[in-house]
Amino acid sequence: MKQRLRSWWAVLAGVVAAAILAGFMGLSQAAAAQASLDGTQWVLTGWSSPDAIVTVDNQPITLEFKDGQVFGFAGCNRYFGPAMVNGSSITIGPDLAMTGMASLAPTSEEAYIGFLTSADRWALDGSQLTLSVGSQVVLTFARA
Repeated sequence: MKQRLRSWWAVLAGVVAAAILAGFMGLSQAAAAQASLDGTQWVLTGWSSPDAIVTVDNQPITLEFKDGQVFGFAGCNRYFGPAMVNGSSITIGPDLAMTGMASLAPTSEEAYIGFLTSADRWALDGSQLTLSVGSQVVLTFARA
């Protein structure tokens, strides 16, 4: 009886240790994904909007990741806000703060911010970053 009880406790301790280790591994994977974008800067090269522009007055639309935040230039206004990366999932915003300059292309700027905050997946392919909604790529960036 004592031997059976010891075996049961040993199994239970192993299961608990495995669960704790899996939790730490999940946290470290999320931290690794966040770190892989942290400190990177990107320039918009394409997006899935029919009236898309990628520069305004020769200034590129940009995206930067730093310390769990995004920063960038949206065509007229600068924006910033929270970003969370977990594996291949990404959440930007939902609400980004922006400067309040009057824009010559407000529709494009609003569309860009809309795509940016709706993106739920990200992928790196060499020096190209893609942001997607589901399986549809909505924004493509080149490393700055």
